[in-house]
Amino acid sequence: MKIKWTSQRGKERSYNNDAVALGYKGHFLIVVLVDAAENRTPRTSKYFQSPTKRLASFWADSCLQKILKLEVLSSEEAIIHALSDQQKKLRSHYLHDIASYGVLTVNIETGDIKWLFTGDCRFGLITNAEKVQWLSKPHRLNELPLYLPREHDSHEVKVSKQNISEHTLTQCLNARRFTSPTVVKSKICIDASEAATTSIIIGTDGYWSEHLHQGIAMGDIADDASFLTIKRGGKALRMHSDSPNLLVIYS
Repeated sequence: MKIKWTSQRGKERSYNNDAVALGYKGHFLIVVLVDAAENRTPRTSKYFQSPTKRLASFWADSCLQKILKLEVLSSEEAIIHALSDQQKKLRSHYLHDIASYGVLTVNIETGDIKWLFTGDCRFGLITNAEKVQWLSKPHRLNELPLYLPREHDSHEVKVSKQNISEHTLTQCLNARRFTSPTVVKSKICIDASEAATTSIIIGTDGYWSEHLHQGIAMGDIADDASFLTIKRGGKALRMHSDSPNLLVIYS
């Protein structure tokens, strides 16, 4: 697969808290994308004096390694069980951290795709029209009918409600409780001619919300912004990132 990873720190962030890990096993490609909220509190391991990994890198790397050890990568139940086990390890060093994440599985032989996510990382397809068709809805308040602005609300109230709801997650990764991810399924054509014009895309909210939806230039985005595209073809990887936030494993 031809893969491209683009990631940058937001203007209002001290660190780039996005990360991705990807690996091949048999005819499967597995990708774990993480967007962690910034935590300015330094953390150290009780076993080592050096700081532990930031949540985004830890969750992406450790979950990928755990998933690649599964016997059946096509089983979403097995993947969710692995994620649940891994979540218990957050309690030692990441008690006050939260994140959005998604796990992408691609069957390279059949074109079957699964996206298991919690939070507001999104998954979609790009056709030859170069427009993204998002196939997952973020776990945000503004996606719930209860929080949609009412017609009789004043303009100020509507704007306030929208701003709050767009930045409030209804589900997230945290150390206290595991939330089973939502599963979205799709398929890409494996025919050579059609495959050449279709790409898979996954991205963090800094990319899809601030850049694509709000139209803010990538260099002016307040939040960290990252996206990864996948197109059928020989194994190739391109990376444009300001941080060492990509892990690749070949099994």
